[in-house]
Amino acid sequence: MNKKIIMPIAIVLLLGLGVFVSAISSPPSLPGETSKDIPGYGSITGNYIESSFKFMNGWNLVHGLPNPEWLSGGDIEASNIKAIYGFNQITQEYIRFYPQPEKSKLSSQNTRVDSMISATAFWVYIDSSAGYGKAEYWTLEPNEELNKQIVEGWNFVSFLPNYVGKSFDELKGNCNIQKLYWWQPRDQQFNNILSDKDRMEVLRYSENIGSGLLIKVPESCTLFTSSSDSSDVPNVPEIPNIKECTDSDGGTVIDVKGLTGDLSTNDAYNDVCFIKESETETTSTPECSGANCYLKEYHCDSQTGNPVSDDFLCSERGFTSCKQGACTN
Repeated sequence: MNKKIIMPIAIVLLLGLGVFVSAISSPPSLPGETSKDIPGYGSITGNYIESSFKFMNGWNLVHGLPNPEWLSGGDIEASNIKAIYGFNQITQEYIRFYPQPEKSKLSSQNTRVDSMISATAFWVYIDSSAGYGKAEYWTLEPNEELNKQIVEGWNFVSFLPNYVGKSFDELKGNCNIQKLYWWQPRDQQFNNILSDKDRMEVLRYSENIGSGLLIKVPESCTLFTSSSDSSDVPNVPEIPNIKECTDSDGGTVIDVKGLTGDLSTNDAYNDVCFIKESETETTSTPECSGANCYLKEYHCDSQTGNPVSDDFLCSERGFTSCKQGACTN
């Protein structure tokens, strides 16, 4: 075949192959899973759901909204969001997500951004000409179990569907709640729920889903948990208190002087010679011989890790005397 004909055909085939390859998209995501970006941090992959919230101008305490670009519809646009802050409950400090995200805090090993999004509320500042508006946004599927886990200090807890209709006694679980606040965006102020029992009614209405509670406790605990939940479960076994024990002579070796115990702290015992004067009276000595000359030999107990001792009559073990903590001839 003429080479002049072959070359155009080859070019056409290559171009066609290029069009075919470029038309192939990336493999499908796993069912329910997708990825969304957080500037200054990276992508978060997980199960996303669409949520909604009634925003007011000023600060709003909103479940799981770290990025204005996660808005999906409604009266509020991304340009109406002027600032977003999350709260790291481990370090007890704010993290700015938007604008100018605090990259050092976001990348800290003490920061779990996915956990914050799925279980905690974010401060979102709105400036809208209408003064208010309802908006839809994408967020990670709420993690109810993680949401219940409260740490010592302040916790920005998302109000999730499982809160609706609950009493305060049900909410507190095994927690000693010292402070409990509800943010009122219309008035831009905190309501002290603990000091006003009528305000406990916020826990009963589904319209509050997606907002946040501020809870302070003196120690880590779990919401919605009663003591009866674990009444049939025994306590977790304690870790054995086995001490570090070393025997310098390798165990029960009576013709070598040993030092037994925790050698790093000097909590140890030397093998020692002694004279047994009666069943109840003994006298330590640098050396001895005869029928009453004994060696107190220390070694490590395999069960407790503590130094323990046995007494040996040197003459019964083929030795004539005891000297400097060892039977000898």
